[in-house]
Amino acid sequence: AALQPGIKASAQYQEEVADRAASNDDAETLSPTSGEPIPVDYLPFTPHVLCHMHPAELWKEDRNTAEFQAMLSTLGIWLKEQIETRTRYKPEEISELTFAVNFGPRMSAPDVAAVVRLKSPQTDQEFMQRFKGRIYADPKVELYEAPDFSYMIIDDKTFAIAPSNMSESLAMSMKDPALLSSDMEPL
Repeated sequence: AALQPGIKASAQYQEEVADRAASNDDAETLSPTSGEPIPVDYLPFTPHVLCHMHPAELWKEDRNTAEFQAMLSTLGIWLKEQIETRTRYKPEEISELTFAVNFGPRMSAPDVAAVVRLKSPQTDQEFMQRFKGRIYADPKVELYEAPDFSYMIIDDKTFAIAPSNMSESLAMSMKDPALLSSDMEPL
């Protein structure tokens, strides 16, 4: 009778090991390193931090995303405001969004750029109405300079954003994409 508890513990232990192995397999499928690399084309600088997301999936109206948004609380509200302010689109309209952050001198605000991939194609007229900026001087690049941000049109579903003082760097990113740091490359 004394061996019986040990046998149960052993069976329970084996079950826990199997559960952990299955859990690890699940975690590996969710790993950010398994899949296509995050595209860094059209960024005007080498980023220190990248945040790649699928806003249309995060803000769709269903129970799971509502719970996720509630869990984000004020961070989610702030993020939605930032997306709308910077991109001029609602998160539900954006298929993929890559934010890049570059930290400058201490005590200064970081530079934030983004590449937006929309769910639906847009016309040049629709882009002009949303971005409301003057056209950049270089005719090889379709770039609008608004007072706060510059917007470079890549195609009918893709555009890049940078602070308005980075228009030249943003235009140059069309030919020379940003490079990742050696620490970020494997991710």
